[in-house]
Amino acid sequence: MQQQQANILFRNLVSGDQVFFGKTSQQNLSAQILPGVYDVYYSHLSGNEVPQNKMARFQQGLVVNAPGPSFNEGENQLQVNSMLATGQMLMNGSPMPVSEYDDGLLSFTWEEDTVLLGNTHDQNYEVRLLNNPNWDDFLIQFKTETTGPTIPANGDARFRCVRLAPLQ
Repeated sequence: MQQQQANILFRNLVSGDQVFFGKTSQQNLSAQILPGVYDVYYSHLSGNEVPQNKMARFQQGLVVNAPGPSFNEGENQLQVNSMLATGQMLMNGSPMPVSEYDDGLLSFTWEEDTVLLGNTHDQNYEVRLLNNPNWDDFLIQFKTETTGPTIPANGDARFRCVRLAPLQ
């Protein structure tokens, strides 16, 4: 069975310094971190049962106080919430063509983060991603993998903006 894990990273808001905090598969994360204000990021490593985000900021302005330099996950509670995004890939209202000659990739993008939804020849997608109520709109990005006659030939197009909402 494939291990389900991601990296947790801290980025200092003043210096831009990035600190590896640990892997989500570890129990009771703890690291020596200089005092400062940090944004906290999630970066997928392996497994499809955990969010697939490549570099998602899920907490802003986390203060690590002096005398430091220590931060323990158990004491400070970093919360990673996720949701399952599913859907069908359509082109002009119809399912994407299934072709061995041409295909493309659809992904969500937000700031530095990218989540691959899937390949157009699969026609549907199901992917777990972070669910953060503070996020702004995501862009949907289309990239051509193999050019052919049945799908758009765009190399890297951003064409739609969506807002993710948790299921009620």
